[in-house]
Formats: sequence, structure tokens, C-alpha cells
Amino acid sequence: MLKSIKIALLSLVIAALGACGGGDGFSGGTTVTPDPATSSGSNSAVTAAVSLGTSQVSIKSDNSDNATITATVLDANNAVVPGVTVAFKASGGQLTASAVETDDKGKATVILSSGSSDPSNRVATVTATVTDLPSAQIPIQISGSTLTIAASKTSLVPGTAPTATLTLTAKNASGQGVYNAPLTLSVAGIGATPGAATLSIATGNTDVTGVLAASITGTSPGTVRLSVDGLGFTATQDFTVVGAASAFQITAPASSPASLAIGSNLTVTVAAPGSTSVRFATTLGVWDGSTNAMVVKAVSGGVASAVLSSAVNGGVANVQVFDASDASVQDSTAVLIAAPASSASAITLQSDVSVLAPSTGGSSNQAIFTATVKTASLQPVASAPVVFSISNATGGGESLSIAYGLTDSAGEIRSTLSSGTLASTQNGVVVTATVLDGAGATIAADNKSIVIGGTPGSVVVGGGTVVSELDSATYSYPMAVLVADTNGNAISGAVVTLSVWPAYYAKGYWIDTDPDPKAKLCAAYRFGAFLNEDSNENLTLDAGEDVGPGEDLNNNGILDSVSFFDNSFVATTINDDLNGNSVLDSLPDGQLTPGNSAGGAAPRTLTTDANGVATFNLSYLKAHAAWIKTRIRANVKVYGTETTGTVSFWLPAEKTEAEDCLLPHSPFNPAGL
Repeated sequence: MLKSIKIALLSLVIAALGACGGGDGFSGGTTVTPDPATSSGSNSAVTAAVSLGTSQVSIKSDNSDNATITATVLDANNAVVPGVTVAFKASGGQLTASAVETDDKGKATVILSSGSSDPSNRVATVTATVTDLPSAQIPIQISGSTLTIAASKTSLVPGTAPTATLTLTAKNASGQGVYNAPLTLSVAGIGATPGAATLSIATGNTDVTGVLAASITGTSPGTVRLSVDGLGFTATQDFTVVGAASAFQITAPASSPASLAIGSNLTVTVAAPGSTSVRFATTLGVWDGSTNAMVVKAVSGGVASAVLSSAVNGGVANVQVFDASDASVQDSTAVLIAAPASSASAITLQSDVSVLAPSTGGSSNQAIFTATVKTASLQPVASAPVVFSISNATGGGESLSIAYGLTDSAGEIRSTLSSGTLASTQNGVVVTATVLDGAGATIAADNKSIVIGGTPGSVVVGGGTVVSELDSATYSYPMAVLVADTNGNAISGAVVTLSVWPAYYAKGYWIDTDPDPKAKLCAAYRFGAFLNEDSNENLTLDAGEDVGPGEDLNNNGILDSVSFFDNSFVATTINDDLNGNSVLDSLPDGQLTPGNSAGGAAPRTLTTDANGVATFNLSYLKAHAAWIKTRIRANVKVYGTETTGTVSFWLPAEKTEAEDCLLPHSPFNPAGL
């Protein structure tokens, strides 16, 4: 009844659509016939001029904004011309379209942005062209990228190389460093007394932070100017090349970085000939026992000095000194401030990786362990003795680069772990770092575990959701395996071996469960599940294995009856005693049931991808769908360790064919059923 109502409603809808007219299936449409007086297939014949306008004349180099470019097409009477194709192109940046048709106001619009491939400052010229008309152009400025030069000093002394280190930074309009920006460096003498200098590099590309490092060395007294070009920008910095006796420079401490213990003093001395006073500044610590991070000291005998100290905090102090009357004359050095070894209280250990591959084939894989020693107030401790050790080893030959050493001025010391040939358990190999006092007693210790990966922790097998038809007699079912190590990380390149076995078979029928005699909705009705007769899986008929499908239809071990519904939805009862001898017999047929291929066929081996996954298709006969419970085993061996995953399921049938009662009953039913 319901189906009849649905068909009647569908017929009414189709009739209503047909009554609306219009061969395209839509109603309410309007057909427009071009006016031959105003249309000739191409409006270019009546156009007279094209002009360009923009919403803004400058856009940022970081692709964060854009300009709307509008072309307006007019005819000889200065009336707008719709429907004309305008071709756009730009000498730089990025356009949203290369051709746009004018709207009813005679306008065609595109958007120009800087794009992400070229962050340099430049002028992008946008050109608009209409057939048979002169092109129109408009320039748009792309700007905002910058270069900066940071020099360790501006007084260069010939004969000391490198005299000054240079940090060149390229940034886009949003202030982000630009990676791989090509920079060109040059130096030339300037002013009344031109000097000379050499550069460590003439060209180079910035790193991921937008930085390029270089150095400059003075060779002849006078003034020189460093120029750095890149991103359509030029940055300059002037240097004075002088003799050692005339140089403005830090003379003590002599090395950079220098070291300073927390609670101690470090005198910073500046040679400042020609200056009357020097400004001392630091990013960490204070000057002359005050609370000031900056002081000005008078020059006496061409020299000025100040005392740097830090009572509590450690770290890296960037010390800068300037001519108090000319900030362009400056020098700098670094000072590592740390607590003395006697104040050590705690140690922490970190690794740069948490999973390390085994070392094989002459290739060594390594992890860097960093131990940091601090005081009770969490300040770094220099020259503290630290011992490294390994526990929970695999026995595969893993080793540490150092077993003992002293921390640096940052309170750190590193040891490198090289993995052996064996993989670890999920708990991993444990590295311990211990800080000792002057007598060799333990002050504190910390440990870190690292999984030497590659051991397959598990391999799992799963099926898809859609069964497809391989041919008229065969199904294809998509499946996949996933291999992960003991740390849950995907193992790529693992070779997985598959095996397929029909573990169970069933007797039964496809039964129409829909009470509507005009409809079909079949479902598989299994009388029982029976183990594969080949109990030792050797594909040989051994004694006692051939029991046949038997009379025990429901596999309950007794002589009884089984009821089911036939295709007319009428209950039918079948007695187990098929041969009428009042005995529950087995019915051997002289062969193993089912055959090993009844479980389906799959590739023998698979190789996992970068996600640890390998896919395959299981193919099997339609006649076995619903009547065979197949078992698929996936075996994988990585670095000598083996694991297996198993999945079992009744072979699925394609939904439409199953529900339409098109599939055969179980091929394992006893004769006569």
C-alpha cells in the first residue's frame, strides 16, 4: 500500500513538472533575444575606451591586504558597455583572475595581493586589455619589507679578523623573518678620509628566522660604509677603521663570551681615545654594585671601566658600550653568568628525541641528552661534575659519548646516546645524570627513558564498509593493516605477511523477512557454525577429520527439529534425522569441508606506508558470502621481533544483492535441503 502511494505521488510530481513547460526542466524562465542593433556577438565593436582604478595604491609585502582593481569599459558616447571580456595581467604580485567580463555597469574587477612567493618591495603594474583597444595600466606599490644590520662594534682595527660580527635580518611587512631571502653585501670607503675593509661573504641567503651572519674586517684607516641589499630594500652601517691605539673597543675581558660567577665581580674596560665618557649597558646584572643596568663613566687616560655583577640571577648578559656623545660608536661582548659548583642543588635531564631507531648496516642513530645543573633558586651552576649512566639496556650495544664531565657557564653538559642493533621494550632505555659534590657524593640525579623504536608493538587488521562486485560470481572487500611500535609510532616500510583461512562454515538459507509478498528483504539464517574439518590446517585429510556437514542442523548435539521461514514467509520445520534412522549421524563426503580457498584470497605480503598502513582487497566467491567465517592473520617482523594480529568475520555480502534474495543458500547444507 505504501509503495502504491509513493508511486502515485511521484507520478503527480512528474506531471506537474511537465505542465510547467520549458524543455530545460525549469519553469518561470525568460528568453532574451539579442537586439541586432546593439549586439554583434562581440561588444568590442562598440567599445571606445578602457580605464583602470584601484581601491588603494599600496599593499603590504606579507600578503595581508589587497587592492581592488576595477576596469571600466565605455563606448564612443561614454556609456558603459556590459558583457565585454577584459584581460588582466600584473608584472608582480598575485591576481584573482586573468579575464573578467564587464557587468551591467561596464565594470570588471580583480583583486591584487602581494602573494606569498616574493616578499620583496617592488612596483606591480596591472594591465587591462580589451580587444582592438589600447591597454590601460596602473602601478601598485608593494612595500613593508625591511633589512636591519646589527654589528658587534663599529670601530675596526686592521689586522684583527673578524673585527666585527654582523647580524643581518630580513623581515616582511608584519615583522616576520623572511626565509631564504637573497642578500648582497658590499663595502666602500666614504667621507673625507675613505677607509677600506673586507667582508666574509658577498652574498648569502637568510635562515628560517630571517637572519644571515657575516663579519667585516678593517684593512685601511678611514671611514667605510657597509651596504646590504635585498627584498627591494637597502640598509647601511658606517664603520671607522683606526689603529689599535685609536680604536673604541672593549679590552677586558679579552674573550667573548666571558664567564662570571653569581656573587662575583667582572671589570669591563673600554679603550675610548677621543671620547670624554662611555655608556655601559647590560641585559643581565648591575654595574658597580648599584641597582642600575646602565651607567655612564668618565674617560681617564683614554680608558673607562665599570664593574659588572649579579647577586642572584644567572644567564647570558649582552654587554654594550657606547660613546656617550655618539651612539653610533660602540662595541659589545657576551658574559655567561652562573653559580659556582659548590651551590649545586638540582639537576634535570632532557633528550632531543623520545624515540630512536636501532643502528644497523654501519649507520648510527643518536639522541642528545642535556643535563642542566641549578641552585636551589634555579640559577645555572658552572663547572659542576656530572656522571652519565645507562640502565635497562637492550644488550644491543647502545653507548654514551661521555660518562663524566663539567657543566659549562650555562650550567649544561651533553652526552650523546648511540643506539645498538636491538630495539627496546615500551619502557625504553634509561639514561641517568647525577651531579656530585667535591667529595664525589651524590647531590641530585635525574633520568630520562628513550624508546629504541622499531619493535612492532601491534599489527591490527580491519575491514571497510562497502563490498563491491569483482565479477558476476566474485566479491571484493577492502581491508587494511596498521603496524605501530611499542611507543605507538607508525612503522613505515614494514613487510606484513598475510594468511587467510576459512575457520568456520555454516548451514542455512537466505530468508525473505518482508511480510509484503510484493517486496523482498532477505537475511541469512544460519543453522549453526561448524569448525573447519582440517583441524591441524595442513590441507591433508587426516584420520577422523572428515565428519561431513552432518544431520545436526543447529549444532546442538541432539536429535531435534529446526524451524525457519521460507520465501513465502511461511514457517517450515526440518527434522535433524534426514535418513530416518532415529540416530544423529554424521555424513562424511570424503573431503575436507570447507576447502581452504573458501575463506577468500589476499596478497601474500604488504609493505606499510609512512602512516604504518597497508591496504589490500580480499576476494571471495558470492556463494560463500554469509556462510564462511574467515580468519585473517597478519604477521610482521621488525628488527628480529615478530608479532601477529588476527581478525575473524563472516564474509559479507553486497547489500543490494543480499536483500533482493539473489544469493544462493549455503553450499554446505546436507543433501536434500
